[in-house]
Amino acid sequence: MKSLELLSLGLRIAGIYAFILVMQTGLLNYRNFFSWSDGEEGMGGVVFITYMLLSVMAALCVPLVFLPVTVAGWLLPKTPEGDPLIKGDIAQLQTTAFTVLGVYFIVDALPDLAGTLMRYILVSSQKYPDVGLIDGLPIWMASLAMQLAIGAVLCLMPARLSDLLAAVRGAGLRK
Repeated sequence: MKSLELLSLGLRIAGIYAFILVMQTGLLNYRNFFSWSDGEEGMGGVVFITYMLLSVMAALCVPLVFLPVTVAGWLLPKTPEGDPLIKGDIAQLQTTAFTVLGVYFIVDALPDLAGTLMRYILVSSQKYPDVGLIDGLPIWMASLAMQLAIGAVLCLMPARLSDLLAAVRGAGLRK
């Protein structure tokens, strides 16, 4: 199996997983909006922002599911002619695996980050906010931001990470 096909398969799986996460987050927020909105004003804006954000995330899943080969071509290293560089060696397999793992990290963190941000905005916008409802949210948001950063590094620099892994592996073998 070529790297392009392997990466496109991983991207399609990540896209399907992301869409499932978006649907779960949307349904959980739908349920939570009714439990939090008892006697509160301004819920319409929060609902609109949440579902607009989830709609954008669902739209980003479409190319991952229906056009994974095109997205894989964008993510793989390029030859001087602009074609995806496809090799069958272990370094290319590592590059593909790093890219798929990075997409997975991003896909896993985005819906959680959106839901956490909306919860924080909702609770902090209340006239008398219950601090107990947002206790620990900044740490959780920092954790999700770190996961997004790791995913971005894995997606944007997979060849460098593969080279670094090869250098670390071979460091003790040189004499």
